[in-house]
Amino acid sequence: MRTNTIQGLVLTLTLALMLAAGPARSGEVAKKVEEAKTGEKEAATKGKVELKTEMDKVSYSIGYSYGRNMKQIKEEGMDINIELLYEALKTVMQGGKLAMTEEEVRQTLMDFDKKMNEKMQAKMMKQQEELAKKQEEMTKQGPANLAAGKKFLEDNAKKEGVKTTASGLQYKVVKEGTGAGPKLGDTVRVNYRGTLINGEEFDNSEKHGGPAEFELITGGVIDGWIEGLQLMKEGAKYQLFVPSELAYKSQMRGDKIGPNSVLVFDVEMLKVTKGEPKPAAGPMGGPGGPAGPGGPGGGPAGPGGK
Repeated sequence: MRTNTIQGLVLTLTLALMLAAGPARSGEVAKKVEEAKTGEKEAATKGKVELKTEMDKVSYSIGYSYGRNMKQIKEEGMDINIELLYEALKTVMQGGKLAMTEEEVRQTLMDFDKKMNEKMQAKMMKQQEELAKKQEEMTKQGPANLAAGKKFLEDNAKKEGVKTTASGLQYKVVKEGTGAGPKLGDTVRVNYRGTLINGEEFDNSEKHGGPAEFELITGGVIDGWIEGLQLMKEGAKYQLFVPSELAYKSQMRGDKIGPNSVLVFDVEMLKVTKGEPKPAAGPMGGPGGPAGPGGPGGGPAGPGGK
Protein backbone atom coordinates (compact mmCIF):
# COMPACT_ATOMS: atom_id res chain seq x y z
CA MET A 1 0.00 0.00 0.00
CA ARG A 2 1.38 3.38 -1.02
CA THR A 3 -0.97 5.52 1.04
CA ASN A 4 0.92 8.80 1.13
CA THR A 5 1.73 8.55 -2.57
CA ILE A 6 -2.00 8.57 -3.25
CA GLN A 7 -2.39 11.43 -0.80
CA GLY A 8 0.37 13.31 -2.56
CA LEU A 9 -1.45 13.00 -5.86
CA VAL A 10 -4.70 14.17 -4.34
CA LEU A 11 -2.97 17.06 -2.56
CA THR A 12 -1.16 18.08 -5.74
CA LEU A 13 -4.44 18.08 -7.65
CA THR A 14 -6.16 20.07 -4.93
CA LEU A 15 -3.50 22.75 -4.69
CA ALA A 16 -3.17 22.97 -8.46
CA LEU A 17 -6.88 23.65 -8.79
CA MET A 18 -6.79 26.28 -6.07
CA LEU A 19 -3.68 28.05 -7.29
CA ALA A 20 -4.91 28.00 -10.86
CA ALA A 21 -7.97 29.93 -9.69
CA GLY A 22 -5.82 32.95 -8.81
CA PRO A 23 -4.98 34.84 -5.58
CA ALA A 24 -8.48 36.21 -5.03
CA ARG A 25 -10.12 32.82 -5.40
CA SER A 26 -7.38 31.22 -3.28
CA GLY A 27 -8.12 33.63 -0.47
CA GLU A 28 -11.80 32.78 -0.72
CA VAL A 29 -11.09 29.05 -0.61
CA ALA A 30 -8.76 29.56 2.36
CA LYS A 31 -11.62 31.26 4.16
CA LYS A 32 -13.86 28.31 3.33
CA VAL A 33 -11.26 25.92 4.71
CA GLU A 34 -11.11 27.89 7.94
CA GLU A 35 -14.90 27.94 8.17
CA ALA A 36 -15.02 24.21 7.57
CA LYS A 37 -12.43 23.72 10.30
CA THR A 38 -14.35 25.72 12.92
CA GLY A 39 -17.66 24.17 11.86
CA GLU A 40 -16.40 20.59 12.03
CA LYS A 41 -18.38 19.63 15.14
CA GLU A 42 -21.58 21.18 13.86
CA ALA A 43 -21.35 19.29 10.56
CA ALA A 44 -20.70 16.03 12.38
CA THR A 45 -23.76 16.63 14.55
CA LYS A 46 -26.03 17.36 11.61
CA GLY A 47 -24.70 14.36 9.69
CA LYS A 48 -25.82 15.94 6.42
CA VAL A 49 -23.96 18.00 3.84
CA GLU A 50 -25.59 19.87 0.99
CA LEU A 51 -23.86 19.37 -2.36
CA LYS A 52 -25.48 21.87 -4.69
CA THR A 53 -22.95 22.17 -7.51
CA GLU A 54 -20.46 20.00 -9.35
CA MET A 55 -17.58 21.73 -7.59
CA ASP A 56 -19.27 21.03 -4.26
CA LYS A 57 -19.10 17.35 -5.15
CA VAL A 58 -15.49 17.65 -6.33
CA SER A 59 -14.57 19.41 -3.08
CA TYR A 60 -16.34 16.80 -0.98
CA SER A 61 -14.73 13.97 -2.96
CA ILE A 62 -11.26 15.42 -2.35
CA GLY A 63 -12.08 15.67 1.34
CA TYR A 64 -13.28 12.09 1.29
CA SER A 65 -9.99 10.97 -0.27
CA TYR A 66 -8.06 12.86 2.39
CA GLY A 67 -10.15 11.36 5.18
CA ARG A 68 -9.94 7.80 3.92
CA ASN A 69 -6.18 7.96 3.54
CA MET A 70 -5.76 9.68 6.91
CA LYS A 71 -7.79 6.87 8.45
CA GLN A 72 -5.56 4.23 6.84
CA ILE A 73 -2.49 5.92 8.24
CA LYS A 74 -4.10 6.16 11.68
CA GLU A 75 -4.89 2.44 11.58
CA GLU A 76 -1.17 1.87 11.21
CA GLY A 77 -0.62 3.66 14.51
CA MET A 78 0.38 7.07 13.14
CA ASP A 79 -1.80 10.13 13.70
CA ILE A 80 -1.73 13.00 11.22
CA ASN A 81 -1.69 16.43 12.87
CA ILE A 82 -4.87 17.92 11.37
CA GLU A 83 -4.03 21.41 12.67
CA LEU A 84 -0.75 21.48 10.76
CA LEU A 85 -2.41 20.01 7.68
CA TYR A 86 -4.93 22.87 7.70
CA GLU A 87 -2.16 25.40 8.33
CA ALA A 88 -0.04 24.20 5.40
CA LEU A 89 -3.05 24.12 3.09
CA LYS A 90 -4.06 27.65 4.06
CA THR A 91 -0.50 29.00 3.77
CA VAL A 92 -0.03 27.60 0.27
CA MET A 93 -3.40 28.92 -0.91
CA GLN A 94 -2.73 32.38 0.52
CA GLY A 95 0.81 32.52 -0.81
CA GLY A 96 2.30 32.77 2.70
CA LYS A 97 5.72 31.73 3.92
CA LEU A 98 6.08 27.98 4.31
CA ALA A 99 7.68 26.35 7.34
CA MET A 100 9.51 23.87 5.08
CA THR A 101 11.21 24.13 1.73
CA GLU A 102 9.89 22.19 -1.25
CA GLU A 103 12.92 19.92 -1.04
CA GLU A 104 12.26 19.24 2.65
CA VAL A 105 8.63 18.44 1.87
CA ARG A 106 9.61 16.10 -0.96
CA GLN A 107 12.17 14.29 1.19
CA THR A 108 9.78 14.02 4.14
CA LEU A 109 7.09 12.43 1.98
CA MET A 110 9.60 10.04 0.40
CA ASP A 111 10.84 8.96 3.85
CA PHE A 112 7.28 8.53 5.08
CA ASP A 113 6.34 6.54 1.99
CA LYS A 114 9.27 4.21 2.65
CA LYS A 115 8.34 3.87 6.30
CA MET A 116 4.72 3.01 5.47
CA ASN A 117 5.77 0.42 2.90
CA GLU A 118 8.19 -1.23 5.32
CA LYS A 119 5.48 -1.31 7.98
CA MET A 120 2.98 -2.91 5.62
CA GLN A 121 5.49 -5.46 4.35
CA ALA A 122 6.37 -6.46 7.90
CA LYS A 123 2.67 -6.82 8.70
CA MET A 124 2.06 -8.99 5.63
CA MET A 125 5.07 -11.20 6.39
CA LYS A 126 3.81 -11.72 9.92
CA GLN A 127 0.37 -12.68 8.67
CA GLN A 128 1.86 -15.11 6.15
CA GLU A 129 4.05 -16.70 8.84
CA GLU A 130 1.06 -17.09 11.15
CA LEU A 131 -1.01 -18.64 8.35
CA ALA A 132 1.79 -21.03 7.38
CA LYS A 133 2.16 -22.09 11.01
CA LYS A 134 -1.56 -22.68 11.36
CA GLN A 135 -1.70 -24.65 8.11
CA GLU A 136 1.19 -26.81 9.30
CA GLU A 137 -0.68 -27.53 12.53
CA MET A 138 -3.87 -28.30 10.60
CA THR A 139 -2.00 -30.69 8.28
CA LYS A 140 -0.88 -32.72 11.29
CA GLN A 141 -4.53 -33.01 12.34
CA GLY A 142 -5.46 -34.93 9.16
CA PRO A 143 -5.46 -38.47 10.65
CA ALA A 144 -7.27 -37.28 13.78
CA ASN A 145 -9.89 -35.47 11.67
CA LEU A 146 -10.43 -38.63 9.63
CA ALA A 147 -11.04 -40.75 12.74
CA ALA A 148 -13.24 -38.13 14.40
CA GLY A 149 -15.27 -37.67 11.22
CA LYS A 150 -15.83 -41.40 10.85
CA LYS A 151 -17.10 -41.71 14.42
CA PHE A 152 -19.30 -38.62 14.06
CA LEU A 153 -20.99 -40.00 10.95
CA GLU A 154 -21.46 -43.46 12.51
CA ASP A 155 -23.16 -41.93 15.56
CA ASN A 156 -25.09 -39.40 13.51
CA ALA A 157 -26.54 -42.10 11.24
CA LYS A 158 -28.32 -43.60 14.25
CA LYS A 159 -30.12 -40.35 15.12
CA GLU A 160 -33.81 -39.92 14.43
CA GLY A 161 -34.59 -38.38 11.05
CA VAL A 162 -31.07 -38.76 9.62
CA LYS A 163 -30.87 -40.58 6.29
CA THR A 164 -27.76 -41.86 4.52
CA THR A 165 -27.41 -42.10 0.74
CA ALA A 166 -25.37 -44.63 -1.20
CA SER A 167 -22.48 -42.16 -1.48
CA GLY A 168 -22.29 -41.72 2.30
CA LEU A 169 -23.94 -38.29 2.37
CA GLN A 170 -26.21 -37.86 5.36
CA TYR A 171 -29.13 -35.47 5.50
CA LYS A 172 -32.02 -34.53 7.74
CA VAL A 173 -35.22 -32.88 6.57
CA VAL A 174 -36.00 -29.95 8.84
CA LYS A 175 -38.78 -28.70 6.58
CA GLU A 176 -39.89 -30.21 3.30
CA GLY A 177 -40.39 -27.94 0.32
CA THR A 178 -43.20 -27.89 -2.22
CA GLY A 179 -41.65 -26.00 -5.12
CA ALA A 180 -39.33 -26.99 -7.93
CA GLY A 181 -36.26 -29.12 -7.32
CA PRO A 182 -32.90 -28.39 -8.95
CA LYS A 183 -30.98 -30.52 -11.40
CA LEU A 184 -27.49 -30.13 -12.82
CA GLY A 185 -27.27 -26.91 -14.82
CA ASP A 186 -29.94 -25.12 -12.79
CA THR A 187 -29.20 -22.00 -10.76
CA VAL A 188 -30.11 -22.12 -7.07
CA ARG A 189 -30.56 -19.39 -4.51
CA VAL A 190 -29.96 -20.52 -0.93
CA ASN A 191 -29.35 -19.46 2.62
CA TYR A 192 -26.73 -21.58 4.34
CA ARG A 193 -24.56 -21.93 7.40
CA GLY A 194 -21.52 -24.19 7.47
CA THR A 195 -19.92 -25.64 10.59
CA LEU A 196 -17.38 -28.25 11.56
CA ILE A 197 -18.46 -31.27 13.63
CA ASN A 198 -17.41 -29.39 16.80
CA GLY A 199 -19.97 -26.69 15.98
CA GLU A 200 -17.43 -24.06 14.90
CA GLU A 201 -18.84 -21.94 12.09
CA PHE A 202 -16.65 -21.47 9.02
CA ASP A 203 -19.11 -19.75 6.70
CA ASN A 204 -22.55 -18.20 6.62
CA SER A 205 -24.46 -16.61 3.74
CA GLU A 206 -25.48 -13.74 6.04
CA LYS A 207 -21.83 -12.73 6.26
CA HIS A 208 -21.83 -12.19 2.51
CA GLY A 209 -24.87 -9.94 2.46
CA GLY A 210 -27.62 -12.50 2.10
CA PRO A 211 -28.56 -15.58 0.05
CA ALA A 212 -25.97 -17.16 -2.24
CA GLU A 213 -26.84 -17.79 -5.88
CA PHE A 214 -24.85 -20.12 -8.09
CA GLU A 215 -25.08 -22.68 -10.86
CA LEU A 216 -25.30 -26.28 -9.80
CA ILE A 217 -22.50 -27.78 -11.87
CA THR A 218 -20.00 -30.53 -11.16
CA GLY A 219 -16.77 -28.89 -10.07
CA GLY A 220 -18.64 -25.68 -9.23
CA VAL A 221 -19.48 -26.86 -5.72
CA ILE A 222 -18.38 -29.82 -3.63
CA ASP A 223 -19.87 -33.23 -4.41
CA GLY A 224 -21.91 -33.21 -1.19
CA TRP A 225 -23.73 -30.10 -2.35
CA ILE A 226 -24.26 -31.40 -5.87
CA GLU A 227 -26.05 -34.42 -4.43
CA GLY A 228 -27.68 -32.83 -1.40
CA LEU A 229 -29.23 -29.84 -3.12
CA GLN A 230 -30.84 -32.07 -5.73
CA LEU A 231 -32.75 -33.78 -2.90
CA MET A 232 -34.37 -30.45 -1.96
CA LYS A 233 -37.25 -28.42 -3.34
CA GLU A 234 -38.01 -24.71 -3.09
CA GLY A 235 -39.02 -23.87 0.46
CA ALA A 236 -37.14 -26.81 1.96
CA LYS A 237 -34.72 -26.65 4.88
CA TYR A 238 -32.22 -29.49 5.21
CA GLN A 239 -29.20 -30.34 7.28
CA LEU A 240 -26.42 -31.87 5.22
CA PHE A 241 -23.64 -33.91 6.83
CA VAL A 242 -20.92 -34.13 4.22
CA PRO A 243 -18.14 -36.74 4.56
CA SER A 244 -14.66 -35.49 3.71
CA GLU A 245 -14.70 -37.67 0.58
CA LEU A 246 -17.59 -35.55 -0.72
CA ALA A 247 -16.04 -32.27 0.45
CA TYR A 248 -12.35 -31.34 0.33
CA LYS A 249 -10.82 -34.75 1.06
CA SER A 250 -7.26 -34.27 2.36
CA GLN A 251 -7.12 -30.61 1.32
CA MET A 252 -7.43 -27.60 3.59
CA ARG A 253 -9.69 -24.62 2.93
CA GLY A 254 -9.06 -21.28 4.59
CA ASP A 255 -7.94 -21.21 8.20
CA LYS A 256 -10.73 -23.35 9.63
CA ILE A 257 -11.37 -26.36 7.40
CA GLY A 258 -8.59 -28.87 7.99
CA PRO A 259 -7.79 -31.98 5.92
CA ASN A 260 -10.31 -34.84 6.08
CA SER A 261 -12.95 -32.60 7.66
CA VAL A 262 -16.62 -33.58 7.78
CA LEU A 263 -18.73 -30.49 7.03
CA VAL A 264 -22.22 -29.76 8.36
CA PHE A 265 -24.55 -27.39 6.51
CA ASP A 266 -27.92 -25.90 7.35
CA VAL A 267 -29.43 -25.10 3.95
CA GLU A 268 -32.64 -23.35 2.93
CA MET A 269 -33.63 -23.65 -0.73
CA LEU A 270 -35.16 -20.31 -1.75
CA LYS A 271 -35.38 -20.47 -5.53
CA VAL A 272 -34.55 -22.70 -8.47
CA THR A 273 -34.02 -21.27 -11.94
CA LYS A 274 -33.98 -23.87 -14.67
CA GLY A 275 -30.95 -24.06 -16.94
CA GLU A 276 -29.16 -26.42 -19.28
CA PRO A 277 -26.78 -29.15 -18.04
CA LYS A 278 -23.16 -28.22 -18.65
CA PRO A 279 -19.89 -30.15 -18.77
CA ALA A 280 -17.97 -30.52 -15.53
CA ALA A 281 -16.11 -27.37 -14.55
CA GLY A 282 -13.23 -29.29 -13.02
CA PRO A 283 -12.36 -31.98 -10.48
CA MET A 284 -15.27 -32.66 -8.16
CA GLY A 285 -14.74 -31.04 -4.78
CA GLY A 286 -12.05 -28.75 -6.17
CA PRO A 287 -11.67 -25.07 -5.58
CA GLY A 288 -14.98 -23.64 -6.11
CA GLY A 289 -17.34 -24.97 -3.84
CA PRO A 290 -19.02 -25.40 -0.38
CA ALA A 291 -18.11 -24.89 0.47
CA GLY A 292 -19.47 -23.46 -2.82
CA PRO A 293 -17.98 -21.99 -5.79
CA GLY A 294 -14.97 -20.74 -4.14
CA GLY A 295 -15.11 -22.37 -0.79
CA PRO A 296 -15.42 -20.81 2.63
CA GLY A 297 -15.23 -17.12 2.51
CA GLY A 298 -17.62 -16.46 -0.24
CA GLY A 299 -19.76 -19.15 -1.00
CA PRO A 300 -20.84 -22.48 0.52
CA ALA A 301 -19.74 -22.06 1.50
CA GLY A 302 -21.09 -20.15 -1.40
CA PRO A 303 -20.22 -18.70 -4.72
CA GLY A 304 -17.28 -16.43 -4.75
CA GLY A 305 -15.21 -17.76 -1.90
CA LYS A 306 -11.53 -18.50 -1.82
